[in-house]
Amino acid sequence: MSTPVTPEINASDSGQQALSEMDRLVNVFSAPTKTFEDIKRNASWWAPFLIMALLSTTFVWVVGQKITWEQVVENQFSAMSEKQKDKISQLTPDQQAQQRKIMLASFKYGSYLAPIVILIIVAIVAALNMATMNFGMGAEIPYKQALAVSWYAGVPRMFQSILAIIITFVMKDPSGFNMQNPVVTNLSFLTSQSQHPALYTALSFIDIFQLWGTYLAGIGLATVAGKKNSDGLTVAFGWYIVFMLLSVGAKFLFA
Repeated sequence: MSTPVTPEINASDSGQQALSEMDRLVNVFSAPTKTFEDIKRNASWWAPFLIMALLSTTFVWVVGQKITWEQVVENQFSAMSEKQKDKISQLTPDQQAQQRKIMLASFKYGSYLAPIVILIIVAIVAALNMATMNFGMGAEIPYKQALAVSWYAGVPRMFQSILAIIITFVMKDPSGFNMQNPVVTNLSFLTSQSQHPALYTALSFIDIFQLWGTYLAGIGLATVAGKKNSDGLTVAFGWYIVFMLLSVGAKFLFA
């Protein structure tokens, strides 16, 4: 009498051995396809989210201790465009003081909500990627897999957060601190934020960590969908360019 064969429940559809969360995180750098293949088995994304939340909270705490929120607000006013500065100069002293007070509270307390904001943004990006892949590329990606891909694709940006924490902690002159761009790993240094806000925004998108994460997202989408890498990269970088154009357009209109 033959013995029935029990399926291997710890293997993914491709026959790859199941990975631990640590394996997934490490493989993002050494063998990203393995991480994305494993997402088809288990679409969890709690590990990168928790690490991101911890790093974000640590960064905000360091800013409050080393830079101070008053200095953050002062730097923010200095970085405003000439048009924005002209509008503020037309306000009464009491109105200007009130605006600074609101901005101070926003940075001081609102910054701790960054993990929630990032959670919402990643959820939206994942939905857009999934819809584009499914309707545009003929894929059948479940939303939970698209969400997991987005989170693991963002793992390299954790190094950017670590750099931001270190640089902020050792910074000697807090007047040069930029809350929105604490680590200049992009081309924004080529221009002035106050004089050319739209160009500054465009150049800030040419960032090694953002481009790296977008590339990984494209590979991840293609992997879970069983499509060519070019299909996933087209979707990931297509939305990246759309977000860049929207951000630059907003600066043209409001800055």
